Amino acid sequence: MAINSEQENDFIVKFMGTYGNVWIGGHGSGNVYEWDGGDPWDFSAFRQPFDTPSYHQCVQLFNDGKWAMHNCPNAPYAVCEAELDTQQ
Repeated sequence: MAINSEQENDFIVKFMGTYGNVWIGGHGSGNVYEWDGGDPWDFSAFRQPFDTPSYHQCVQLFNDGKWAMHNCPNAPYAVCEAELDTQQ
């Protein structure tokens, strides 16, 4: 999973409904972040300003479209990315 643009971010928010917050596959601490799938980290929508303690390791998306760092076990839901087989 990786969110590489504001359009992708908005697409996910549209389908989140009232879930409140979801883990989006990003993690890190300080100023170093990465996507679990290895995609380049070329977009972010973090709430500003934010101070990331070292124990806040997972990036969560909230239904206002903004991201925040939280403890990994605190995310009740996750968003996954999959390729569709369009040959059927």
